[in-house]
This record gives sequence, structure tokens and C-alpha cells, in this order.
Amino acid sequence: MKLLLTSGGIQNEAIKLALTNLLGKQINQAIVCYIPTAAIGDLTPHDWFVTEIKKAYDIGWKEFNLVDLSLPKDVISERIQKSDVVYVEGGNLYYLAEVINKNNLQGVFQNIFESNRVYVGVSAGSMIFCKNISVSSAKLFGEETHLDASHAKSPFNLFNWYLKPHLYSKEFPDRTDSWIEKIAAKANFPIYAIDDDSAIQVLDDKVEVISEGKWRLFE
Repeated sequence: MKLLLTSGGIQNEAIKLALTNLLGKQINQAIVCYIPTAAIGDLTPHDWFVTEIKKAYDIGWKEFNLVDLSLPKDVISERIQKSDVVYVEGGNLYYLAEVINKNNLQGVFQNIFESNRVYVGVSAGSMIFCKNISVSSAKLFGEETHLDASHAKSPFNLFNWYLKPHLYSKEFPDRTDSWIEKIAAKANFPIYAIDDDSAIQVLDDKVEVISEGKWRLFE
């Protein structure tokens, strides 16, 4: 299993180096499969998505391909099998979870974990593996009105800890120390809160924070 769970993508040299090390080769030798599904489910204006897809493209891949998780499973699997990196964009976490559950795509992701491919998540694409994605956690984070949060259910059972991105972000001005501390005091699971210059790397059973910014762990 090779996961690089970012808040804001390949944002700095430390995260870029972590990706290169996980790949075992240079990024310009790698084929990426970019998945925009969570962004499609976001109901805000999509100016941010135009910026994010260009940022992902400009990393400098050998080949850049795109596939949405609402496509037939065999199409998704074929595109992933041709890739070195699966890059899952951010957006609406609950919509992303709903699509994976509805289309029974857990096996597709399991194949990614069991292969030598690297999974790169951004925001919602990083949060999706927490087993604590639920209606109650949506309420805890004040997200119960988000699309599909009313029947939120985790598609995976990988991690007991919860990843909350965009700490201290100007795009999310409420995500302050005070905000996350109040939530953590009520949570019954650990929380990694990371800023956009940080990521969590999971290599098999080893979890490591990669950061040029700030992050906090509430246990």
C-alpha cells in the first residue's frame, strides 16, 4: 500500500519528493489517472476546480488521463491498470463515498492498494479511507447539510483516524486551532488536522506526516 494523502495536492518540494520516492522513479516517467468525481459532486462554483486540475496536470507527468467513478467498472479498472499513479481530487467527500458505495468500487481500490501503484489524494480524496465517515461525523464537523451527508457511510475500513484538511487555509477561514480543538474534544476517534503544505504518507503499515507547514494530531 502506497498512499500520499494531501490537503492541497503536490504543494511543495517535501511532498513532491515523497511522491518520487513512493514511485521509485521520476514523475516525468509516470502515467497518472486523475479522478475528478468528488469535484463533480461539489455544489459551489467550480473556479477552484479549474485551478486544481491545471495544478495536477502541471506536475509534469509522462501521460495524464482522466476517469470518473460513475463510468462502468471495467472502464475504470482498465484506465487505472495503465497508470502508475491514481490521483483523486477533492470536492464533496460524501458524494465521493456515495459513488464508491453505489458502484461497488471497493475492489477497484483494493487492487490499487495491492499493486505497486501510488494513490495520491487531495482533500476529500484523502479523507475517503477513514472508517468514521458517517452521519454522526458529518454533524460533528458541521457538514450535515452537505450533499449526501444525510446518509453518509464510509466505503472503506482502513483507518480509525480521521483526516481533516485545510487547517489555517484562507479558503476555509473557520479552520482555526479553536475550531479543531472543540471538535476533537467531542470526537471518539483520533484526528489528523493538516494544512495545505502537509500530507500523510501511508507505506504499508507505517504512517508518517510529510510537511513544510503545520499539522496537529488529536489522539
